[in-house]
Amino acid sequence: MSRANYSDDVDSSRLNVWRGAVASAIRGKRGQAFLQELADAMDAMPDKRLISHAGSVDGCMCTLAVVASVRGLDMDRLNHLMEEADTDSIASMLGIADAMAREIMFENDEGVGDSYWLGGGYYNHPHPSIKAIEEKRWSAMRAWVSAHLAAPTAAKTKLPEVV
Repeated sequence: MSRANYSDDVDSSRLNVWRGAVASAIRGKRGQAFLQELADAMDAMPDKRLISHAGSVDGCMCTLAVVASVRGLDMDRLNHLMEEADTDSIASMLGIADAMAREIMFENDEGVGDSYWLGGGYYNHPHPSIKAIEEKRWSAMRAWVSAHLAAPTAAKTKLPEVV
């Protein structure tokens, strides 16, 4: 079981319903607004690195914690909710659907393919390979966000009035 509460023990019909919920959450107005805020927050990060399996440790953050930090939310509470894998409360805190919160957590933790989760989510720092993994995770998550943002709508041009 992952931090996102995902499991391999699910039948295909329930999985299809879940994937639909994820897609709907991402495509919706609230999901798109969150993704745009996330893209802006990630781009503004001075140190473009993301950790896995924790909200924030020593100033390094996971993808969801980046938005929480920019908003000035209670990071200790977010860390506690993430330790408890309380995705409903995390989603509520961030104003997004539970399906979207779980998907972002899963992509952050499992999507990169490199893991260095040691001793309950804490890592030895500053190990050079860990920094490279954190940078790779940032790049992968930034690409994921971009891939799920709706194409910007073209500016509406005012047609000339007919006299």
